[in-house]
Amino acid sequence: MDLFEIGDLIQKRGTGDVGIVIERCDIFDPICFPYPLDYPYGGMGRTSSTLKPRTTPGYKVETFDGKEIWEHREVRLITPKPLDDL
Repeated sequence: MDLFEIGDLIQKRGTGDVGIVIERCDIFDPICFPYPLDYPYGGMGRTSSTLKPRTTPGYKVETFDGKEIWEHREVRLITPKPLDDL
C-alpha cells in the first residue's frame, strides 16, 4: 500500500474535497470478536495481552474548512509529477 507523503495534495473520493497532507497517523479500527460474550472467558473481561487493536493508515489533512482526518482507502493523490520524472 502506497502511503502519501507530507505535503502531497490529495482528494477525498466521493466528495471531491481537496487537502494537503500535514501528518500521517493511524486510525483505530474496531475489532469484531469472533465469539459471543457468553463464550468461556468471553464475558469475564479477560483478554490476551497480545491482542492489539487494528489500525488503518490515515492522514491529517489541511482543507479549506480546517483540519480533518481521512482514511487512506478513501483518498487519491492529485499532486502533479515534476516534469523531470516524465
